[in-house]
Amino acid sequence: KRVAVIGTGSSGIQLIPNVAKQANPVYVFQRNGSYCFPAGQRPLLKEEVERVKTNYSELQQEMLADGIGLRSTGPSPVAGIDMNSVERTECLNKMWDKRHGLYGLVETFPDLMTSQDTN
Repeated sequence: KRVAVIGTGSSGIQLIPNVAKQANPVYVFQRNGSYCFPAGQRPLLKEEVERVKTNYSELQQEMLADGIGLRSTGPSPVAGIDMNSVERTECLNKMWDKRHGLYGLVETFPDLMTSQDTN
């Protein structure tokens, strides 16, 4: 089957890889390229589910207290500008692997949004 998808917003980027498994060819029409973080979805471990269920009220309060609802632990005490580019990259990769996506960005450096070199 031939399929055409118009748009690459959040729905389009979720739809296209799955449609491509069944259709050939798939045509994608987009006005502007967009960037989205990979979802990083995986099955949850039983221990993770139990921890959330057991501590739900506490976790909810932490999310409500956080300025952006992410339950973040806050940025690293070390400014990115105080590291060389290799150290910054290693730290960013570590946080990406640890927290994935937006969490990793929020929790990397206190100067992430104020220093062009760090950003």
